Amino acid sequence: YQPEPEELDLPKPDYHKAYAFYEEAIKLEVGPELREKIRFNMGEMKFLAADYYTARREYEKYLKEFDPHWNPHYTSDRDITFSHQGHFIYEARLKLAETFLHVSSFTYARIVLEDLITLTRKDPSSGEKSSLYRRLASRRLPYAYRFPRPDSDYELESGIKEVRNFLKNYPSDSM
Repeated sequence: YQPEPEELDLPKPDYHKAYAFYEEAIKLEVGPELREKIRFNMGEMKFLAADYYTARREYEKYLKEFDPHWNPHYTSDRDITFSHQGHFIYEARLKLAETFLHVSSFTYARIVLEDLITLTRKDPSSGEKSSLYRRLASRRLPYAYRFPRPDSDYELESGIKEVRNFLKNYPSDSM
C-alpha cells in the first residue's frame, strides 16, 4: 500500500521559507554548478508561491548569469547562436514566459517563447531536451495571443495560426 500525500498529514510546503534558504545559500561561495541550481531554484520557489513578479526577476537573474544568448531588452531582432550554456536555460525561459502569462504581459511572453523555439532549433547538442522544450513553448505560444479570448482580430488570427502550427507539428499532442 502506498499512501497518498494528503493521507500523510504533511505540512504544506512553505515556498517563502525555501526561498529565504536559497537567498542565504546564494551568498556563500559555492561552485558554479551549485550556484546555478540555487539561482534557478530561487525562481522556482517564487513561481510555486505564485509571486510571479519576483519569480520573473529571479528567472531573469538566472538567464543573465547562465544564458550566453540572453537579451534582457525583450527584443526579438537578435541573432541567437549556440554556445555552451547552463543546464536549466530552457526551463528558465519557459517559466519566465509563464510568469509573463500569469501577469498578462502577453507581448513579453510571446517574445520569450519565440526565442525559446528559435534557440531549441539552433541547439545541436541537446536532442530530446530541445525537442521537448520546443514543443512546450509551441504549445504555450497561442496563449501569448490571449487565445482563446483575444482582444483583437490580429490576436485571434495569430492565435489560430499558432494552434494550427502546433497541431501540424505535433498531431498526437492534445493541447
